[in-house]
Amino acid sequence: GEEFTVTVTVSPSPVVADQDTTVNSGDAIEVVLGSDTDGAPAILNYRITGITSTDLTPSTNNRVVGDVISADGIINDLYTNTSSSVVAVIYRVVPISAEGCEGSEFTVTVGIRPSPVVSSQTETVCNEQSLELTLNTSENGVAIASYNVVSINSNGLTATSGVTNNTEDQDVILPNETLNASYTNNSNGPVDVLYRIVPVSDQGVDGSDFTVTVVVNPVPVVSSQTETVCSGETINLDLNDGIVSGGTSFNYTIAEVSIPSGLTRTGPSSYGTGSESLNSDSFINETTSAVDVVYTVVPYIEIPGAAADCGGEEFTVTVTVSPSPVVADQDTTVNS
Repeated sequence: GEEFTVTVTVSPSPVVADQDTTVNSGDAIEVVLGSDTDGAPAILNYRITGITSTDLTPSTNNRVVGDVISADGIINDLYTNTSSSVVAVIYRVVPISAEGCEGSEFTVTVGIRPSPVVSSQTETVCNEQSLELTLNTSENGVAIASYNVVSINSNGLTATSGVTNNTEDQDVILPNETLNASYTNNSNGPVDVLYRIVPVSDQGVDGSDFTVTVVVNPVPVVSSQTETVCSGETINLDLNDGIVSGGTSFNYTIAEVSIPSGLTRTGPSSYGTGSESLNSDSFINETTSAVDVVYTVVPYIEIPGAAADCGGEEFTVTVTVSPSPVVADQDTTVNS
């Protein structure tokens, strides 16, 4: 028969060069996929054939293997790097032309700079006590250039009057500086002041925020108290019954007591620190009238660790020791 022709049109496949960039941990990678190296053919879309992101934490909204995307399809992908050095995420991508021709796989390599990881801190202070707190260094070894105070929640407390160097909202604290705080707490219990702080690395990478909690104790206030006991009777007194403000229970320091003439102390050699620490004391009154024993007591709120406890104003406990009646022996004689 007559010959005929078969014409096969071979469309070119796109060729895209490999791409490299570096971004901060937690920032969008902002990569726009490249076009054909010769300008043709036009690329319609791209298919992700592989992603290597060892030691990185990808966002839940990131693109995944198998996705077919446009040139800006991975622009909003982001990764968190909490290691101590730059870690790369590598995309393997196949370009697809408008004619449906697939080109050779190319790579997009994005170095993720590490972010500093800082643990939260808690510090306990007394009412109007000045605090100069050194902030924690990073746990992952990333050098910190600054600490940015992004918010302070004082929970109703006010900065101590006359203290001018208190750390404020939006302050920047350098590594050789301290967080400074002093607050007045007139409430009936401890109040937390919360600082939310973002560490920034020497490469300009923001870490996740951490919290510094400053527990501000109130001043323990206790009124003076009186008690009357009989000679030889043990004191029965709860020092917490005299609390005016600052809490519902304190510890107490009892000064060395001076024993008035005519009394003999039969109590222990030392006192405890609880609210009933006087209750083992007793006195023999050998006089003919009541005698007062005056204790000087300082209430305090115990602070854990090496920090000084929060002491209040001293108060007195006056114990009146009444004498016991003394009757002489009697003798007489009568008839049977």
